[in-house]
This record gives sequence, C-alpha cells and structure tokens, in this order.
Amino acid sequence: MGKVLIIVLMLTVCALLLAAPLRAEERIESVSVEFDIQPDYSVRQETSYYFSSPVSGVLNYTLGEEVRDVNAVAGEQQLVHGISGSDGKYVLHVSVPEGTRNLTISYVSDRMVFQSGSVSHFFTELRFGSPVAQLDAKVKLPEGYAIYQDSYRPYGAGIFSDGRRIILGWELLDIDQALFSVKFAGGGVESGLWLFAAAVFAAVATGIIFMMFANFRNKAKDSFLTGFREDEKRAVLYLQKRKVCVQRDMQKELQFSRAKATRIVRVLENKGLIRKDAQGRTNKLFWLK
Repeated sequence: MGKVLIIVLMLTVCALLLAAPLRAEERIESVSVEFDIQPDYSVRQETSYYFSSPVSGVLNYTLGEEVRDVNAVAGEQQLVHGISGSDGKYVLHVSVPEGTRNLTISYVSDRMVFQSGSVSHFFTELRFGSPVAQLDAKVKLPEGYAIYQDSYRPYGAGIFSDGRRIILGWELLDIDQALFSVKFAGGGVESGLWLFAAAVFAAVATGIIFMMFANFRNKAKDSFLTGFREDEKRAVLYLQKRKVCVQRDMQKELQFSRAKATRIVRVLENKGLIRKDAQGRTNKLFWLK
C-alpha cells in the first residue's frame, strides 16, 4: 500500500510539472542575474524575476545544458520543480503558487567556462522572448583572477572589487536577449597584490565619481520636479524607479483614490512622460524618460 501511495504522488508531481506552461515572459518587469565563477570553473547562476502582475501555474525555464544543484524559491517558499530533457535540450519546470511577484532560480553549470592555455573564457547568453524593462547582471571572477586584455562583452561594464574578487556589472534596459563574454587569467602573489591595489584605487575613484554624479543627479531631479504637486511628485518617483507598472498597483501602494490616480496619469501622459496601455479595468504604465 505504501509503494502504491508513493507512485501516485510521483505521478501527480509529474502531471503538475508537465501542465500547459504559463507565458510568464510577457509579464517580466525586471531581471537580476549573478554568475559566480568558482575556482574549479563551474558557475553558480542565480536569476531573480520580478513580474509586473502576479503569476501562477507552471513556468518553463529553458536550459542550454544539463545542470545540478537546482533550487527555486518564491520569497522564502521552496518550490516544486523538475527537469525534462531530450536530444541535449533541457527545460526546468517550476510550479509557482498563486500571487507570485518574485521568483528566484539558481543552479550550477559546468559548461560556461572554456579553457585556452592560461586564459579562461566565460560565455553565456540569456533570452527572454519579449523585452525586459531592466536587466541587472553581475559576473564574479574567481579569487586571484583578472580580466584578460579588457576582453569582455557587453562593453561599458562597471568593474569593481569586493576586496578579494573582480566583479563586472551591467544595467541593460529594454532588452530581450543578452550575450555575456569575459576572458580572464590568473597570476601569482605579486599579480594578486597588484590587482588588489588596482581594485582599491578603482573603488575609491568610482566612489568619488559616484558622489559627484549623485549630487548632480539630485540637483537635476529637484529641478525636474519643480511645478509638480506633491502627489504628482510621488507618482513620478514611483514610475521612474519601476519603469513599468500597473496603475492599480501604483494607486494601492501610494494610497491614492481611483480618481486621483486617473488625474495624475492624465497629467503625466499630457506631459509626454508616460505611455499607458489599457489592461482590463486598469492601465499598464510605461515611463518614457
């Protein structure tokens, strides 16, 4: 009887994982991904998805290869998941509870770093199916390694250090796919000390530049908000931060009445700051500036 119960439970989980997938990519508001390269050249990838409206059901996450140590969570809740594969193609199926706004998937890959003599090459590509308003990405090199001859993609990465490791960071907007490529090489103790000193100098310089830029940006923001009413300023700051949101969610979070939210949306639309698309009984708002 016990074996029969186990088989029934296994079949139930399989049926759940193979259910018709929810097209979650159409609802992705932003994505945060970190590639943590380990000393053995394996890579731990952690990707967090933020949805513009709640999702539920079974989400399918396409993998380019077989992976290990898979984990999926929504908030602090561990999610049921499984992997199906054939002909070298793998798909991760995640069962997502109703009302989910944030989903984090992590796993370890052994095939993202390639060796060529003393130079290592990290390479991977992300595809989302439809544009994502904001993608924040980081690549952490193993301790004692540095970028080889400024060879990395996309160009324009922020390069800094946590005191032990070199880290590359990107903020990409309105993107439906991204290719990441970093060549890196290691050195001895002297090279490691030089890299650490260079990283400290770069961190200090970056801090000074950031402070100058933040001061300039704050002044520009104050100037931009001149002429807006207080409730309109709150809506502007809310939309600037999120880029894309649902009017009903903004109304609820800022504690506006429906009439006030409608008026503010009309004001911002007339000023060319936002675009709205009807979505059922509410609107989807897009920040344009």
